[in-house]
Formats: sequence, structure tokens, C-alpha cells
Amino acid sequence: MKKYSIIFFCLISFNVFAQTNTEIIQNGVASYNAMMDFSEKSVTGQISNENIYRLKDMCDSTVALLKPVFANGNTDEVKIAKYFTINAKYEYGFKLGAAAKQNQSYLALKEIQYDITALTPEDFPLNYQYFGSNYVIKWSNFGSTQAEFYAGMGELAYNMATFQRLRNSF
Repeated sequence: MKKYSIIFFCLISFNVFAQTNTEIIQNGVASYNAMMDFSEKSVTGQISNENIYRLKDMCDSTVALLKPVFANGNTDEVKIAKYFTINAKYEYGFKLGAAAKQNQSYLALKEIQYDITALTPEDFPLNYQYFGSNYVIKWSNFGSTQAEFYAGMGELAYNMATFQRLRNSF
């Protein structure tokens, strides 16, 4: 599996330089959508290690696809890339928790804590093109995810008896 991931990343890196930021974002969003489709098919409490590994690979692919936008995108393109990067990492961290991998979940969610909690209604709407269609992400599309993040971190802290660690992290 890792061999295929390495080959995939190499092919992506050669192809990315010939793409526009719009095309890069489209590919990153397509990867994110595939990740979410796969994730939704994973039943909470019955998530296999194989599915967790696959979800991690899909998350890493999404992040890698969007990474070039951070270096050369305009402000709006960077915001879109950041939004999908945060959400891909959040979904992976959330599924780790659902698979009872609490330490791994805490570490994955802790990695995005600043970025996910920094978003406010003023950061929205976010507009992007996806294969010829225009899309708008509103605060109402994201606010519940941020609330879920806070609740999830609280639940992890409770389950791991790390109230002090959580309190000190905010």
C-alpha cells in the first residue's frame, strides 16, 4: 500500500507544476470528496485498522494535492485550500476517535486545533470552482463542524482523564 502511495505522490508532484491553482483545488476537493464518501461508509464502532490506514492515506493525498496552493495561491485560493486541509484532517482525527484510538485521535485533532478554532463567521463565505460549477461555503456549512470539534476534544479529555491538558491547550 505504501509503495502505491509513494508512486502516487511522485506522479502528483510532476503534474502539479503544469496545473493552475483552480485545477489543483479541484483535484484536492475531488480527493476530499472521495475521502468523505469512504469515511461515511465506515460504521462507527466497526472501523477496521485497514480502513483507518486507508483514510489516513486519503487524508494525506488530499493535503498533498492542496499544498502547492499555499505557496503560490492568492488569498481566496489559500483560504479554500486551508478549509479542505483542515476538514480532511478533522475527519481523520474524528474517525480515529470513533475507532477507539483516543491517543491518536487527540494528537490528530490537536494538530489542527489552532486553525479550526480560529475560523469565525467573518471568514465566510468561501467561493471556489469545481469542474465548471461555482460553489459557496457558508459559515452555516462549517460552524457545526467547529462545535463538533470542541465537543470531541472535550469527550476525548474526559475519556482520557486529561482535563488539565485540554484546559491548558485552549
